[in-house]
Amino acid sequence: MDYIFSLFQILFKKPLPPKSAVEVDPKEHIYAHPDYINGLEDLSSFGVRTIYEALLHGMQLGSDRPQFSYRQSSDQPFKSYTYKQVSEITKEIGSGIVNTGLKPSNETFFGIYASASVNYVLCLYSAWPYSMVPIGIYDSLGRDGVKFIIRQSAVELIFADDLQRVKSLIEWKDETLALKTIVCFFEPTNELMKSAEEKHLNLLTLDKLREIGRNNPVELVPPKPSDSAVIMYTSGSTGEPKGCIITHESFMCAIFGLLVALNLKSTSKTEGVPRVLNYMPLAHMFGCGTVVGVSYL
Repeated sequence: MDYIFSLFQILFKKPLPPKSAVEVDPKEHIYAHPDYINGLEDLSSFGVRTIYEALLHGMQLGSDRPQFSYRQSSDQPFKSYTYKQVSEITKEIGSGIVNTGLKPSNETFFGIYASASVNYVLCLYSAWPYSMVPIGIYDSLGRDGVKFIIRQSAVELIFADDLQRVKSLIEWKDETLALKTIVCFFEPTNELMKSAEEKHLNLLTLDKLREIGRNNPVELVPPKPSDSAVIMYTSGSTGEPKGCIITHESFMCAIFGLLVALNLKSTSKTEGVPRVLNYMPLAHMFGCGTVVGVSYL
């Protein structure tokens, strides 16, 4: 009976009143957590100022520890990539991207048109060692919204995870002239390859791109804090989707603010690195940021 009593205590416990943000600069409309109004956390205290440095920090701490675990279905066991493996794979993908003809620079954008998955994260992480900028593309934007983003960003390469998305990209080629390469997360059929060739598109698998990068490694081009890190597109509820350019420094400020608010920076040293079961879309800031934040730890 004791456990039932304890359960009722938890269920009917009066919640603590929420702590509201406090305005610390009325002119600039800057708000802070009430516990930090007299001394905001300094980004330099984390020892990193870019996403690439955050991932490198995690790899140095984690090395052979599992970083990402995944499974294809609920009746299958989890498989894992270690921090070291993730670092190697992302360099292969990044080098592969450069070998398709794109430059390793902050002026290079590529798209990821996929649902949240370990492959999505690997492609996302492959941008930052080479100062490239990933752009998340998602179906809830609608066909016109997706095409608008591809046209506006002028991406030449897009990762796609399923047959229908790849078919759509091929179909839209005449409206998205900059697109040259589609990298799919599955083995394409001969029919699909032929359709891509007819539209003058280069269609290859993620495994093939990794092989190209592995055999032709490219020197790293680490980003600066002021460089663009990601472009997050809104849903376009007031017209066409709007692209928000987020710098590495801004991204890390947001993520470290979350780690401090949840007390994860200190507890990870005493209680171990937290585990996150991610269902959130990686094309959105919170989903993307949570994964990066935990990777830092």
